[in-house]
Amino acid sequence: MELKVLYNADGIKIPMGILSDRNNYNVFKYDPDFAAKKINVCPLFSAQENTAVNGTENMLPCLFWDLLPSGFNSEVLYKLKQDSIPLLKKLAMCGQNAIGALEFEPAFPYQYSAEPLNLDEIEADIRIERNLGRQFRLSVGVGGHTPKIAVKVSKDKTEVVEQTEQEHFFDWLVKLPSAVTNPRDGAAEYIYTKMAKNAGIDVPRVHLFDSETTAGYFGCKRFDRKKNTKKHVVTIGALMNKNYKTETISLADYVTITQKIAPKEIENLLRLLMFNLKTGNDDIRGTGISFVLENNTDWVLAPAYDLVPFSLEADYTPKMLKKGYEKDETDAVIYDLCEFAGFAFEKVPAMIEQVESAVAEYTELSVDLR
Repeated sequence: MELKVLYNADGIKIPMGILSDRNNYNVFKYDPDFAAKKINVCPLFSAQENTAVNGTENMLPCLFWDLLPSGFNSEVLYKLKQDSIPLLKKLAMCGQNAIGALEFEPAFPYQYSAEPLNLDEIEADIRIERNLGRQFRLSVGVGGHTPKIAVKVSKDKTEVVEQTEQEHFFDWLVKLPSAVTNPRDGAAEYIYTKMAKNAGIDVPRVHLFDSETTAGYFGCKRFDRKKNTKKHVVTIGALMNKNYKTETISLADYVTITQKIAPKEIENLLRLLMFNLKTGNDDIRGTGISFVLENNTDWVLAPAYDLVPFSLEADYTPKMLKKGYEKDETDAVIYDLCEFAGFAFEKVPAMIEQVESAVAEYTELSVDLR
């Protein structure tokens, strides 16, 4: 099987290369015309070299690492009895729907509706395993362990549809609870995003969509979609060609990668890591931080996402507000990271103070969660 890979970002849509399955190996070959443009879509790997790796989910070329059905979308594929299909066919299912700017042809044909969506109805579908086909087409290509759907939302946020060409609709991602997650998760993520913004962290535009059955559905406007064009996005895990499920990515790795491809973003990265350390969000993994290629030339840190610490008990209280929190221990980790990054120590106290002040707002913001 062969897939044509297209690059569609910032007004440029051109063939990027061919991904093929040859004797149980996935081989990607760059199109010579694309390589000549020197658009560095994966900055730690040369666009002049072919990539050949073993044909398993854990060993796809790093560029395509995050685009396979995963988490919730993979579970739906299993329920549809399609989970054993070849990897390249799974990428074909993403078609033009994947996070970022990469597209695949031939694409799997989907029939989308422009009729209004009822998010409570979709949440019920997920809970009782109904309308699996719609669940799959709305979640394909967007990844994530918990249910997440890609939709169009009106400017006033009163209408949600699968697809439409109307100008006053924009691309959003909306998270929904599953049978094993808490119906308050959406409200918690909305609160954490507000806290992060107040900590000086760049976050997407977010909204808590109304619900009659949950505390609300968390949604964010997609930072990989701008009007009629896309933005190329790569996670740190993909950049390192590491599988977040089986390989450890350290905080120092985040610093090292940022220094290599976006050194101007070091302060923003450190602020985000400070926030995660203060809240106890240790589950950022290789997919929890991404970079966006702006104007096909410059890498920048993507807006922060997946900010809520994982908790089996649905206890969303930040680590620094819990009994037994060791401030000195956490601050020591922060200063070690800053030293490793070569970051000016004199800036650190004010950054920590701003982050702690923002995290402390949880007490007031979370009244409705209790």
